[in-house]
Amino acid sequence: MKRQFLFLTLILALVLVACAGQGTTETEAPPEPTAAPVAEENEAVGEMASADAEALMASTWQWVAFTNPADQFNIEDPENYT
Repeated sequence: MKRQFLFLTLILALVLVACAGQGTTETEAPPEPTAAPVAEENEAVGEMASADAEALMASTWQWVAFTNPADQFNIEDPENYT
């Protein structure tokens, strides 16, 4: 009888802990939309973006390695990833 009570208490505690994070929360209203930027600003941004794209594409890029928080991994055949 004592073991059954202890077992039921443990199960009840686990259920309560699992359900504790499922409370309702109030969400904020989405921000109000702002006015669209004027056409002159859009043209200037487009010119800068195309200049940046041309500078990036002026040289050949190869994927030689990538990292995660613990390790760095080198690519075996970087010429396959240009």
